[in-house]
Amino acid sequence: MKAIDLSERQKQILAYMDAGVEYSTEQVAEKIGLKGPRTRQLLNELVNMELLACIGTTKKRRYIKV
Repeated sequence: MKAIDLSERQKQILAYMDAGVEYSTEQVAEKIGLKGPRTRQLLNELVNMELLACIGTTKKRRYIKV
């Protein structure tokens, strides 16, 4: 497995999330102290790195640590 360079915020998100638990963008944003759009961008980057899985669409979208 290759090493992935994560930002401090991305590491913070991964540290906050428990495996197998679904989180909304709002829950993560509140926990790490960022606004929704920036949090969503970070979450999507983590999904693209295959560190998180994304379930659902738009308002019902949830993220799960894999």
